[in-house]
Amino acid sequence: MNEIQAQQRRRARILGALSFALSLVSLPSLAGAVYDIVIGAENMKGAIMAGLFMALILALGVFLGRLALRSHQASKRVTITEELERMVLQLARASHGEISASDIALGTRLNLEQAAEVLAVMELRGHAYSTVSTEGSRRFVFPDLRSSARQESDEERVFLDELRSSSLVDYREGVSVQGQAARADLVDYREGVSVQGQEARADLVDYREGVSRQGQEARAEEWDR
Repeated sequence: MNEIQAQQRRRARILGALSFALSLVSLPSLAGAVYDIVIGAENMKGAIMAGLFMALILALGVFLGRLALRSHQASKRVTITEELERMVLQLARASHGEISASDIALGTRLNLEQAAEVLAVMELRGHAYSTVSTEGSRRFVFPDLRSSARQESDEERVFLDELRSSSLVDYREGVSVQGQAARADLVDYREGVSVQGQEARADLVDYREGVSRQGQEARAEEWDR
């Protein structure tokens, strides 16, 4: 409830109290004056004047009662302030330009009736139009917000596509670098195995030459004996 609604409710209470007080005072006096007129009291002129005066007071009480009722009804109406309008637009933007009274009631302090009234007023002002969904609920569409939401969705989709493409390129480049590194490691491994094989063959040749030399020396010693 905003300040304007609070003032209207206080006004309704004051007017209602005055109406009740005037009616409470005037009704018995008016009834007495009517009774004096009916029975033909001696002071007929005074009874008529008193009856007219009390009738005026009663009419004033009824008038104040009607004003109190109008003020009470006005206090229930929603005053669309700039803050409330901005809040409704923000909720509609978050819902991609389409919103219902339930969405506003959940996002603000308004009840369902007040939220529906706000949307109806905004529709009358030309800011939105209402549609009925397949579920039967009434929804309000803000064309400007819906178009901007679509544009943002398209931009987001393009950004995600570019991100996926760049990620795929980075992944492929990473796989290529890993493949080159693996091939380089394989070449180094083969070269290492080849070097080790050559060294092993050289050691075997040296070993055979040493064994052959020892055999020749042994045979020479036998001949000398």
